[in-house]
Amino acid sequence: LQTIDSNPSYPGISVGFDWNRQGSAVNGTIDDTRIYSRALSAQEVTELYNTGNAARTNNSLVGPGNLNSGLVGWWTFDGKNTDWKTGVTNDSSGSGNNGQLIGMSTSTSVVPGKIGQALKFNGTNQAVSTPSIDLSSTNKITISFWVNAPYESYNQNFFENSNNYNGNSEAFIISMNDICTGNNFEFGYSHSGYYLIDCIPYSGWGSWHQVTLVIDKSIASQNQVSAYVDGKSVSVTSTSYTSYDNNNFGNYPLYFMSRAASSAWANGSIDDTRIYSRALSAQEVQQLYNTGSAGHTNNSLVGPGNLNSGLVGWWTFDGKDTNWATGKTNDISGNGNNGQMINLSTTTSSVGGRMGQALLFNGTSQGINLGYPSTLQFDGKSAVSVSAWVKFKTAVPSGTATVLVDGETFTNSCINPAEVQYLLDTYFGNFSFGVCTSSNIWTTAQGLAPLAGRWYFIVGTYDGANERLYVNGALNATTAQTGTLTTLSGGGATGASIGYDSFRNGEFMNGIIDDVRVYGHTLSAQEVQQLYNLGH
Repeated sequence: LQTIDSNPSYPGISVGFDWNRQGSAVNGTIDDTRIYSRALSAQEVTELYNTGNAARTNNSLVGPGNLNSGLVGWWTFDGKNTDWKTGVTNDSSGSGNNGQLIGMSTSTSVVPGKIGQALKFNGTNQAVSTPSIDLSSTNKITISFWVNAPYESYNQNFFENSNNYNGNSEAFIISMNDICTGNNFEFGYSHSGYYLIDCIPYSGWGSWHQVTLVIDKSIASQNQVSAYVDGKSVSVTSTSYTSYDNNNFGNYPLYFMSRAASSAWANGSIDDTRIYSRALSAQEVQQLYNTGSAGHTNNSLVGPGNLNSGLVGWWTFDGKDTNWATGKTNDISGNGNNGQMINLSTTTSSVGGRMGQALLFNGTSQGINLGYPSTLQFDGKSAVSVSAWVKFKTAVPSGTATVLVDGETFTNSCINPAEVQYLLDTYFGNFSFGVCTSSNIWTTAQGLAPLAGRWYFIVGTYDGANERLYVNGALNATTAQTGTLTTLSGGGATGASIGYDSFRNGEFMNGIIDDVRVYGHTLSAQEVQQLYNLGH
């Protein structure tokens, strides 16, 4: 790459090779190259790094613009696209072919996918059905999906187009071990009472792989099906072909992981399923595979064993840990400190996080009430640690934006009974962590001022002598504080909350929060770094 300069004696700036020597070319990948006309500060360098370090994709990607063309059905199964209150998983293609969840449960069916969330089917009574998808104007289609399924020796149906493939012309089916034998997917389509079956070799049972089938019925031969596994072409063996046709496809519903949601139930997980009303090229199939092939982290990680010790609250906000039907987001520490979501919506609040899913708060009326559980109270103790990933949607407010708090009516007093026990927030634009102790003094460790649109990992710790604030794994501020944590009165106390101050019903967070944790001891600097590395 070379820039253009009006001075012919100066060919410009080059990227990836030395224009002067016409050589010294880089053999590798370069991304996001910038030049500033000033000296960046150390903090700015760190912030610039943080905009791209391990920028994980935790929600489904569209891919290059050409991959939108002809897209008539796209089911991501991500939390933001699945409404468990209505039992509907949305079609993100814009065609309105939303799927009805059948026999599925938010507690068992939602699993980490290859790109964002996936749905896991039990092989006995779970399926998804869509309204009729009109493919009657084309004789070329593409079906693509990510699948993680165990090998089974009997017929299981992954997709059926129509409620009776055997009795409807120009319908199709994708199954395992019906006509073909051994490790095969089968693709079949019907016409005029005939069943045309192609066997597609597949040995990826038990792990995530992408399967893409391109069907071009304009080809005047039996070679109408091209198959790809993980973006690579694989051979197709035709069988049960008594004839073929060049007819257009039909106008039928699509059933996932069953035959018409009544038989041939399939066992396994599927993710990012797409149907196109055209034949994708081999290059486009590879592009589609590349959107999900980079080993993204789509669920929250536990980390080293020591990071479980003393963990009394852990809210991942992942789909499998959040029940939109009840409005609960679960504490997976094992202590049962589940949170009640206030005014949050599955369609707007569930977003891609730093690890798995996160929740987006609107800054005016949304939060999570954790109540007043004893395991989140540290009366008379001299240690506590809290952590969270945060990203502000807009400029950080000059007042206070609450990340996590435990307390009741607050008057800046720490005299027993206290009004606040611990608080992680921004205060006048800066990250802040503070505790109330038996010294009867409210102090905070105040750190850097976060910028909008960037992820930060913030940790507050107290050890009986100092409050420490860590940002992105590094110690950012220390303030002396002594004594044991004071006692909340419990008399009508609202207790702990995330994203807002529940006892003042204010100081709302305008941005994203992910992976919130509370520990009943003081995390070491090494443990803070380990936690940061999980999402770094």
